[in-house]
Amino acid sequence: MSLTSMASPVIGGRRSLWGDGSEGTALGPHALAASLATLPKDPTDPNSYSLVPVHAWSHNYSSVVAAARLLQARGGFEVVSPEELVRRLVRRTARRQQCPMPSGSFGQTCLGCSLAGNGSCVLTCDDCETSAQVHVVASCDLAVCAKLSLDDDGRLVCDDSGAVCPGASWRLPLSQSQSRRAVDGEAPHAQHQTALDKVSSEHRPRHV
Repeated sequence: MSLTSMASPVIGGRRSLWGDGSEGTALGPHALAASLATLPKDPTDPNSYSLVPVHAWSHNYSSVVAAARLLQARGGFEVVSPEELVRRLVRRTARRQQCPMPSGSFGQTCLGCSLAGNGSCVLTCDDCETSAQVHVVASCDLAVCAKLSLDDDGRLVCDDSGAVCPGASWRLPLSQSQSRRAVDGEAPHAQHQTALDKVSSEHRPRHV
């Protein structure tokens, strides 16, 4: 979760119910349950809450029910609506330091940017295009700075200081960057946002 300048929460999906993957962020029901089971269960910790997007073309309502039952069988989970998840998250974690919302011109050249999901504020962008049209993966610790731009070397730079943000960058294979840009430019990307079901889960501590 990140906060805007108006202290409004911005919540993204940590894992998705998508296909039948067993690793990464697009997972089948069993792998999803196993992945979420590794997360904390402290109600005051933002990492104890997960919003799970469901891919409408590879899963349906039955898949959502199956995933929810797998989570409940593991114990320590409560499946709630997205609205209820947001309400609890804001109320219970308001006193915890949250990651700032990134801003700046980097958003015009970088795709697939997301937080690490491990409690840190490290932002990683899967595909950034430099002025020389070189594609790189770039990361930055938002706890250091949040107003960012991409320099000619493919590094995220703190606009306020001009210093390179602590993180890393590496060049993408040409085929991978071309494939990602093509997918993000097609209509299914927009359809994915509208044809989306969601199941929210809250990782709750066990009651003694």
